[in-house]
Amino acid sequence: MYSPTGLAPCSLCPKDFNQALPGQTTCNECPKNMKTKASASTGRDQCHSVQCLENSCQHGGLCVPMEHSVQCYCPAGFSGRRCEIDIDECSSQPCYNGGTFLPQGYRCQCALGYSGINCQEERSNCSNDIFPARAMC
Repeated sequence: MYSPTGLAPCSLCPKDFNQALPGQTTCNECPKNMKTKASASTGRDQCHSVQCLENSCQHGGLCVPMEHSVQCYCPAGFSGRRCEIDIDECSSQPCYNGGTFLPQGYRCQCALGYSGINCQEERSNCSNDIFPARAMC
């Protein structure tokens, strides 16, 4: 317990902090990449290593211990603190010029005459064997 003013009443140290001596004016923060299980920790021995567990990140997210918690780096198509949100790429209508979005991965099926990742490029119907050299089509 501690008191920021040194006067009563004392308060419990918050989560990830501890204080072994009663009546102090501060709490000691656990080292980086360590945490406590709850508030009111009374010693450094109650700080435990932050560990990535099998279910820390969903959908194949990469788990990295950071500060007093874990950080998830989500694969394409997912977001959220634990990669729990499946992003609906179709909702933004990413395909232009009449293209159809295919939700398997990220892919647009382009209408005839268009190409590019979002069907944004118009294909030229010019062919070098039809037009003479340096001609415009």
